[in-house]
Amino acid sequence: MAAVQSEKYCQGFTKLLTIFLSILLLLLGTILLILWLSLRPHRPTFHIIDFTVPGFAQPSGLNDSRITFNVTARNTNKHNGIYYDSVAGLVFYKDQQIGWTPLMEPFLQGPKTTTMLYGKFCGVKLTVTGKRWPEFINARKQGKVVFRLQITSVIKYKIRTWDAKHHKMHVNCDVGVGPKGSILPAWKNKKCHAHFGGVETGARTLNGVEPDKVYGLFLCRGDVKPDIYKSCINTASAEIGNQCPGNKEAIIWDDQCLVRYSYRSFFSIMELSPVLYAWNLQDVNHWDEFAEIRGSNKDDFECF
Repeated sequence: MAAVQSEKYCQGFTKLLTIFLSILLLLLGTILLILWLSLRPHRPTFHIIDFTVPGFAQPSGLNDSRITFNVTARNTNKHNGIYYDSVAGLVFYKDQQIGWTPLMEPFLQGPKTTTMLYGKFCGVKLTVTGKRWPEFINARKQGKVVFRLQITSVIKYKIRTWDAKHHKMHVNCDVGVGPKGSILPAWKNKKCHAHFGGVETGARTLNGVEPDKVYGLFLCRGDVKPDIYKSCINTASAEIGNQCPGNKEAIIWDDQCLVRYSYRSFFSIMELSPVLYAWNLQDVNHWDEFAEIRGSNKDDFECF
């Protein structure tokens, strides 16, 4: 009898201990979740304030025109500052980049503060011979042309007494411009979309007729200046012909760009191969040093 009572006592104690530990773990998990939510830094928010195209109505196209804009950057965090590396701005009409400009030198934005980003694109080009010009004319006749302003930077949160890791940030602001070249009221103070991660600039093309039709594509890093990625594309296009003569398909990868051509259409088709991985395990942001470590052969080819 004593043995049975002892066994029941042990079973009851085990159940109570299990319930107690479960409640304790639940409480600890809830506390940790609350702490994580309270300490987790939030992305800065951006709003387009002004966007003006003085030469908007000229019939010869946006040739060496100027675009001015104002964007606010708000740090909504109560306790965390944000370090910004140098900030750059790009402007697009549809998929065509028509301007680039540096905006600010590196700076620290304090908690609960707003910074005004003022920029001016000089030498903006959208000529009548460009493929987007007819679309631009048609949109202008309808009273609204939508541009895309992109702001790029690398930010790092200052969290209490330690520094967080770097984040590549890309901000996209769609903005509508009226017949006089000024921002339309519906777009003023509109919130921009901000996200972390890589971004690319690219285009696709198609030349020839069957059976000699060629499909082409290039992609470039969005944080690379236009003159650099144009040079990269020109060099890659020439090199791909030397390295892969007579091939029906070829791809060349570089640090700044990718060029591909094929006898078949690959547009809007997800393909998992070929693939190139270049892992940067130490989170190094200096490409010159990375290239030295990687080796002298920085170009990679896939011919098939």
